[in-house]
Amino acid sequence: MISHFRKLIALPLALLLTLSLSSCEGLTYREAIDLYNAQKYSEASVLFSQLGDYEDSAQLFPLSHYWAAITRMEEGNYSEALPRFVELGDYEDCAQRIIECRYQLAIAAFNAGDYALAETEFLDFADYRQTPEYLRQLRWQ
Repeated sequence: MISHFRKLIALPLALLLTLSLSSCEGLTYREAIDLYNAQKYSEASVLFSQLGDYEDSAQLFPLSHYWAAITRMEEGNYSEALPRFVELGDYEDCAQRIIECRYQLAIAAFNAGDYALAETEFLDFADYRQTPEYLRQLRWQ
């Protein structure tokens, strides 16, 4: 009698738990969408990554992560943008953006007088933009 009673209680509890978890995912997804639409891409990407395959979170995670990196780049924060692009691998134009971030960081190192770091970075993309000119200047240092 008691075990039958437990089964009657356990089934609705399991169903309630399943529904509440689905509801939580739905709320988190909606929050992630709202953050994305508000251009809070970093926060949105964290939520999308937690949602896994829920709805289209798997597609929205790299997109929001990409725009978070773009935002950092536009702010001139290349040291924060770079690892985000690296994490995304071959997504969109990340390979080109990685080079641009490294280029900007090499210029910053050059301007700060860290010529060894600047040269190491510039040598990895010796034909990119003004790199040949920077390398000539470095050889005169």
